[in-house]
Amino acid sequence: MLPFLGVSMNIVVTVPAGCGEILQGNMDKRSLIVACPVNLYVTARVVDGVFDELAVPEKSRRAVAATLRYLGEKSFPYALGLSSAVPQGKGMSSSSADIGAVITAVSAAFGYEMTEKEICSLALAIEPTDPVFCEGIAAMDRKSGEIIHTFTSVPPMSVLTFDRGGVVDTVSFYKDKDKDPDGSQDLKELYSALKKAGDDCRVWGAVATASARANQKIFYKPELETLIHLAEQYDVCGVGTAHTGTLYTVFMPSEKIFSAGAELVRAIKRTLPGLQYKGVYTLIAGGVSKRGR
Repeated sequence: MLPFLGVSMNIVVTVPAGCGEILQGNMDKRSLIVACPVNLYVTARVVDGVFDELAVPEKSRRAVAATLRYLGEKSFPYALGLSSAVPQGKGMSSSSADIGAVITAVSAAFGYEMTEKEICSLALAIEPTDPVFCEGIAAMDRKSGEIIHTFTSVPPMSVLTFDRGGVVDTVSFYKDKDKDPDGSQDLKELYSALKKAGDDCRVWGAVATASARANQKIFYKPELETLIHLAEQYDVCGVGTAHTGTLYTVFMPSEKIFSAGAELVRAIKRTLPGLQYKGVYTLIAGGVSKRGR
């Protein structure tokens, strides 16, 4: 495949980050993850110029190399830039968003449009992946990259985020067999509840809370039960976590965020001063946005 020779190149790709996961663990002996995409984005841009490997993170360089191999190309004849305000190592799908954006941008430069299945396959070869680059809210098999289901109804929820500190390297985390999230309880009933929920915020929040609790024996977070008890006093939808990160997520109906959100944040700061408030985001449909050529 040939690049667009003689044509000024300007491709811009955006992919949302995520706030932990709605659901992650074992389901019918499959490794399940249900994404939690939010309105915080990574942008990859391809323009005329020379590709500088040092201009992008190491995992993104690997994404470029994997995409070139997949397309049968030997080199990338353009400049590639990556911009992101997503915190690293917190469980906000920063690497997944980076990798998805890069794979899409590089392939588009050669006139090839990647499918979700192809992006998942390439991304999983680089690191364990959160499918924030898939349409809607995706439920993915973490090992095969298969999209098991796409939730098209996005519940109108805001996501308050709190960080307990430190960073987690996803690749190293999954090398520890004692921390395999597939060792948690079977989540079939929780997944079934999600599929029946539509955009019911209460069901989505309850599932996230149950999944966070199930993950405690994999990645224990000592503040979880206190946070759940406190949040319940403010009639939230639920409390989740980044299953392989340091993030806590509190799900609240979007219409209540202005009336009760600030009060809840203050209460959490008083009760759990070790948690740092990181901001409020909106749950959205995931997917890749691409423009230009």
